Amino acid sequence: MAFLSFVIPVYNAEKYLHQCLESIARQASDETEIVLVDDGSTDSSVALITGFFGEHPHLSYQLIRRENGGSGAARNTGIAAATGDYLWFVDADDYILPDALPRLLNLLKQHKPDVFIANYCRLFPGGVDPQAEDLRLDPIDVPVNIDDIPGLDMCSFFTWDCAPWRTIARRSLYADNNIRFPEHTLYEDHVGAILLMSHAETLFFHRDPLYVYRMYATSTSKAKNRRVFDFITIRSTCLDLFEDCGWTGKYRETYLSYLLPDAFLRFHVPFSLRGEFMAALKEETLPRRLAEARTLAAGHPRLLRLASALETGRLTMYLFRVQAETVVGRMPWARAFFRFVRRGLRAIFHKR
Repeated sequence: MAFLSFVIPVYNAEKYLHQCLESIARQASDETEIVLVDDGSTDSSVALITGFFGEHPHLSYQLIRRENGGSGAARNTGIAAATGDYLWFVDADDYILPDALPRLLNLLKQHKPDVFIANYCRLFPGGVDPQAEDLRLDPIDVPVNIDDIPGLDMCSFFTWDCAPWRTIARRSLYADNNIRFPEHTLYEDHVGAILLMSHAETLFFHRDPLYVYRMYATSTSKAKNRRVFDFITIRSTCLDLFEDCGWTGKYRETYLSYLLPDAFLRFHVPFSLRGEFMAALKEETLPRRLAEARTLAAGHPRLLRLASALETGRLTMYLFRVQAETVVGRMPWARAFFRFVRRGLRAIFHKR
């Protein structure tokens, strides 16, 4: 049995897959295995995989083919097939740094955390930005009990900024607690990360980067189309999980970011879909949560406006302001015009 299992979901990844596999193969040993799950690719990904491992017969690998079910389904298949003590999900369009594996294995064996949080660099079309993500945490590079991490420090590492490739976790956490990702949906990593952290006891945050994350327009995390509506259901599941775990107070800011997803609306939902998205958000939000939102949003003007819009159903004015603030942010000269229009609209609505 391997000590570490790489789980790589593959879907039409022929362009970057060889670089991903090569980065692992150069460091792999008899302590590692590579589990590839082809999620119904229609390109040459499968042929590339079989050819690659034909040239590297010393590597331990599995290739599993399945009907398309999305990244969540592919990861679930990989979890079931893996044999390692730890699991590391790697996206087929990313790769690991040259010395990542020996460093990781040494730290895992030395500290034995439930979950290891890997740092990363970003790869842009012009090349790799060598500056790693600033973790802004203390302590770093020592095991820490999850209950000892302040809520504001902890929150981003199990929700918005905790992609599966950042969390190298004990396989037993998944197996013993039946942790699985939602299938046939985007944003499934939010649910997977919350479930994982709800069962973990010790974490290890590593400052130095191990992973290279590719930034490009067609990434599923940047898919600005109707798939953004997948977030509505994922959001409801996350809110339920926070309540089940008793985290609504401890991780208040993160809970609020799901309850009132103002930032998601601004950065992920295209303007043409915002009205429909807001209506779906209101329909999906339980009345008791709408009432709760106003209380939790105290001191956050933007969130208070969203809470009021959802509670009263006056979505148009809120959406106008969001769009106007976007324009103002890009063109400072528009600030005076925006203030003029806002005063006029307030006068109109006041008269009504």
